[in-house]
Amino acid sequence: KQLQEREGLCKQGCKRTLNKAINPRSGNYFDTCCSNCAKKYGEKDFVHESYCEKRHYDDWRIQIRDEAVKAYLNANPLQRVENEQKDAGAPNTNNSNTNSNSAETKPTEIRYSYSAPKQDDMIKFITKELEYHATDKIVMAVRVKYINVKQLRDELKNKVHGEIVSILLKMERMFKFKVMCSLHKKNIKKLDFSKKKLTKAMPEWWGETWYQCIIEGTQKYGWGNCPSQFAREKYGFTPTYKGIKKEKKPTKKQLEEMKKVKDLTNGIDKVTLNGNNNNSNNPAAAPPAEPVKIVKKRQWISEGKKQEVIVISICSHYGKEIRQKCKKVIDKVKTATKLRTQRILYPETLSKLESEMDDLMATKKKKKDKKDRDRKRKKEARKNQNSFDPSKFNEMNSITNYFGTSQAHQLGKPGVKNAFEMLGKKKSPKKKKKKDKSHFKQQKDHGNKKRMELHEY
Repeated sequence: KQLQEREGLCKQGCKRTLNKAINPRSGNYFDTCCSNCAKKYGEKDFVHESYCEKRHYDDWRIQIRDEAVKAYLNANPLQRVENEQKDAGAPNTNNSNTNSNSAETKPTEIRYSYSAPKQDDMIKFITKELEYHATDKIVMAVRVKYINVKQLRDELKNKVHGEIVSILLKMERMFKFKVMCSLHKKNIKKLDFSKKKLTKAMPEWWGETWYQCIIEGTQKYGWGNCPSQFAREKYGFTPTYKGIKKEKKPTKKQLEEMKKVKDLTNGIDKVTLNGNNNNSNNPAAAPPAEPVKIVKKRQWISEGKKQEVIVISICSHYGKEIRQKCKKVIDKVKTATKLRTQRILYPETLSKLESEMDDLMATKKKKKDKKDRDRKRKKEARKNQNSFDPSKFNEMNSITNYFGTSQAHQLGKPGVKNAFEMLGKKKSPKKKKKKDKSHFKQQKDHGNKKRMELHEY
């Protein structure tokens, strides 16, 4: 807010600093940041001039650095330096950052010192400050710093590096390759290529180890630039290998002779001697001969398009995993941007929500811990109930336990009346005798008859 309301900003309302050059026509200073802003501000596809972008992001970087320094000073406040009376001849050995202009310090003067920040500490504070800014803004600041826009525009116009579409496709594949390498926590050797089929373009000697070799070489030397020296030193690539000897294709005459031999063998197989087939000499039933291996020459795949094709096929093999990882990353970026906007626009509500969430999580944890404790207590109580201590067997089995209550009090079982209660056994319930109700039934019938007679009378 302070930066957006400071003096020396563009009159168009883009919140950028003014161009400090003098207008050659009027002789006055410019009141806008660049010529594009003066003419086309607010229009569709409006872009600032390259020099304006450079000036704006240079100023932005300075502001980030200043805020990081403020955060560092808040974390490491100034320390008061106590005045010590020194000898006149003693040299000044104080290396702290103090005011060096005053040669002699007054007795009433108060001095402060601060520790010079280290690079790692400052990087932490700068990263914290960058969390409040969008990703595209950080990328633009980097681009302006390291890329010459005019030179790049001319190169793209003259197609020095090829067509723009092919460059964009290559960049997309590079990002996919980077995602693939980070699938198993950046451990390339965990990538499994056992199910990947070899294409016709691949050489005969190609295997799983060479996939890993080309991935690691691409990471180290660039897209499609894995050199043969790296393969030799790191993965033991040799100019010769043992391969299967290829059989020559038979000529027409040889095919005809083979066909005749086959017909003769089939005819011999059909002949029976004493009811048994002559299948012992059948060549088809014999096991196939082992392939003959010979020493062959080979060369590492040349750098450029051939290696690029292999890397693209590797990325397409892990297409599903790459898509899932990209989706997760995009979701993370979205949540981060939402949090960033809330932190900037509504810092109080965000802190309130965070505290509420922390309270909810704490209460949940407490409930869970309480449940676990109760479950353990019940389990232990059940165990203790079922278990019997053999050391107390003699005391429990003593005959005096069956007659007095004082012994029961000593054993911790007051109000015990008999041995069953002492040993924790229950008596079998007594069976109630059924009363004979036939006599009552006869009396009831006799009374009913008398009532009927009286009623008739």
